[in-house]
Amino acid sequence: MKRLFVSVFAVVPSMNAVAASVAVQAPGVSVTANVLEVNGSSELTTETTKDGHVFVDHCGSDVISDQTATSSRLRSRGPIARASSPPGECVDTAYSLEGWYWTTTHSWYFKASTTPSGLSSTNVAQALEDGTHSITAVRNTCGMADNVPATELYLGSTEQWANISFPTCLSTTDKLSVTDFAGASPTVLAATCTWASGGIAYESDARFNKTDFNWMPTAEGTCGKRWVIRAVAAHERGHTFGVAHVGEGSHGELTMSVAINGFCQEQEYWLGRGDVLGVRARYGV
Repeated sequence: MKRLFVSVFAVVPSMNAVAASVAVQAPGVSVTANVLEVNGSSELTTETTKDGHVFVDHCGSDVISDQTATSSRLRSRGPIARASSPPGECVDTAYSLEGWYWTTTHSWYFKASTTPSGLSSTNVAQALEDGTHSITAVRNTCGMADNVPATELYLGSTEQWANISFPTCLSTTDKLSVTDFAGASPTVLAATCTWASGGIAYESDARFNKTDFNWMPTAEGTCGKRWVIRAVAAHERGHTFGVAHVGEGSHGELTMSVAINGFCQEQEYWLGRGDVLGVRARYGV
């Protein structure tokens, strides 16, 4: 099948446009690009039916102010506007779901050779695993129990790259989930691409931007205007496991709100009530 590309430009206020794009997949396969920008997010899904028709969904910016996003309609567009008093993370019950989930353990690799300069690949791998585990163990400070059957397994280092040629999710047949660090766009922190068939996920790759941003594994130590890997990883793995965005304005305390609000902080590492409810709902709990 000839490779085609479908693109959408998500405009972040006062910044350049960022394109989230995906390669049209083989029949029976869908792919979703979730692009996390400094002040918002963008998303694009294409699904190729078994008879070769291509459908596009989630086409646009997730820079939303006061409503919860849903996985079945076009996201509304507009600037980020936080509510003056958004609910606390243990009070807010908002969540939204993507169109896939895992029926097996999500096993993944880290391309350790891409570790940002000055950091230990061991510490970076641990931060990525901690962020992933935040989702599967619904790590939270709200006293909510881990009763979610979703599981993850870090398989170690690989020389395989993520199937991402930023900002495009490529076609893939390797079914290896890989996280790496590479260049992207000056406004983009990270991107996740998730492939599924019949609503069952089988690969999810992630790329963190080390060209335009500086990173630290956790928020411990001197910040130096760095972004926290395990906090961004928790947000990205939320997408991997099928949880979508909620609005920044009214739900900005949740991990799955559309923006990571500033370097040095790792609020997103700890799930809020809505985040936990979303993971539970996605896995039938």
